[in-house]
Amino acid sequence: MLKSLVVCSLFALVVVGCSTPQKVAERAVDYGKCRALQGEAQTALRAIHAAQANQKAARDTYANTIGDLGIDVEEQLPHYSIKLVTVTETRFVAEAKGTHDANKGDTWRVNEKGDIDNTRDGCKQ
Repeated sequence: MLKSLVVCSLFALVVVGCSTPQKVAERAVDYGKCRALQGEAQTALRAIHAAQANQKAARDTYANTIGDLGIDVEEQLPHYSIKLVTVTETRFVAEAKGTHDANKGDTWRVNEKGDIDNTRDGCKQ
């Protein structure tokens, strides 16, 4: 019985990898930090949506660049790159992509309806 337990444990170690309590704790901290950073992306995308709604009401068109909106979300968003992906007369899509080690690849989008979607969850463990 002990021999089979040792073999099973060694197999699990080789296949799964060795996780020390410290590594598990580090992943948990990174996961928590990533989730907190996602709030930054959502806040910035809400600001872009509000500014685009004001732009559409005032000029009957959406802005083609974030700079045209007169807001500076990039200064307030150090862990994401942000850009307008699609802009037409009737719709827009803005995107925030994670650039920090803790959230690299995390991607969020907002559209003209204000729908915010996490298109790629970079926080998944």
